[in-house]
Amino acid sequence: MALAGLTAILGFAVFARGGVVYSQWNYCLLAMGLLGCIHWIGMRGEKRPPPLERALKWPLALLPCYALFQIIPLPVTLLRMLSPSRAALEDALQPVTGVSGFATLSVVPEGTLQMLLQICAYTVCFLLVRDLGFRLRQRRWLLAAPLVAIGLLEAIYGLLEFSTGSEVSGTYPNRNHFAGYLEMVLPFCVVYALAAARQVWADDGGPPSHLRSAIAGIAAAAMMVAILCSLSRGGLLSSILSMLVIAALLLAARGATALRRLALSAVVVAGIVGVTVFLSPQKLLQRLASEEFLSRYDIWVETVPMIKAYLLFGCGLNGFEPVFLHYRISLPTRIADYAHNDYLQLLAEAGIAGFLIGSALFLGILFRIVKSAISHPTPKSQYLAMACAGSMAAIALHSFTDYNMYIPANALLLSWITGIAASIRTPVNNTTSS
Repeated sequence: MALAGLTAILGFAVFARGGVVYSQWNYCLLAMGLLGCIHWIGMRGEKRPPPLERALKWPLALLPCYALFQIIPLPVTLLRMLSPSRAALEDALQPVTGVSGFATLSVVPEGTLQMLLQICAYTVCFLLVRDLGFRLRQRRWLLAAPLVAIGLLEAIYGLLEFSTGSEVSGTYPNRNHFAGYLEMVLPFCVVYALAAARQVWADDGGPPSHLRSAIAGIAAAAMMVAILCSLSRGGLLSSILSMLVIAALLLAARGATALRRLALSAVVVAGIVGVTVFLSPQKLLQRLASEEFLSRYDIWVETVPMIKAYLLFGCGLNGFEPVFLHYRISLPTRIADYAHNDYLQLLAEAGIAGFLIGSALFLGILFRIVKSAISHPTPKSQYLAMACAGSMAAIALHSFTDYNMYIPANALLLSWITGIAASIRTPVNNTTSS
């Protein structure tokens, strides 16, 4: 039931323009909260999964607490010490708003409240998927099936758009966010095809390994072609990086001969290079060589003074757009609602404190999943760990040039993938699987 509910929520968010319309996305927030309550109430008396590692538990708990801290009214005297720029803004607004003696760290408290609710939904998704991962120990790959199914539908829709001459963006308003979803799902198709070719599932009574490998390969090809047709430069480069990460993990992984590891890695690299060279549309190659990228560079440069002004605690989550107007120099009449760089925007909105919390959580999961990809004794879990690592590497690169993590559907997808990753634990003595 929990898996079906999560699939319905993610599918609705993806197909409803990526969840960017809050009037629709709020239904997902409500559904996620209800699903979490139903699931954990129903678990009473049942065996619970192992507790989350301390290195992950604290950042996960601190993220929503930090967003809440940004919208709690503080005495202005305290605010002057914590965020002088925010206090100066409050002083400038006093003739209009009146003197209250209290103000929030966030410049836009209502926007930060919306982000707080989203963070809570992502946290619930992460914990639910992690819980299901421990319950489905021997069938953990099932958790990736809904992600691939939704991604394949998106890819098919994108290819239909391409056939009609329309801009390829699937159900998303933006091609880069369409590619962002597919690049995170693509590694699961590629790794599953490789695992099936190695006959990892040969003894489970399912379809023949060669059939599984062919189906997964076709799905991977459809997604890769859809990414290319979207003309997303970040999507292309991130997909290439994810394949290179998978190839590197195959080379480093234990449990396979050196020749087999090298052969599998060569297949991954040759496949991605071949698709890129022979199928890349001319328009995509032209976009890679264009100067359009410079407009984003201007925004990045102008975001730096904003980061310095709100260095410790930021201007408030979802507060980038109104505050950035004060620092915008290039094209001042053009609205810049995002920094087109998740890292810079997080630094501007959450400050160093919030940035460190988010980084600690992401890097902690990435470190553990890479370790599992290399040394997990169970092939099924080892390959799944490789897929998670490739997916996380792809979105980590794409986040340098876009704002995928501010698109609710894609942020929810990353929460799902990290939940899978957190459920894969490498046994200390390497004698049991988990």
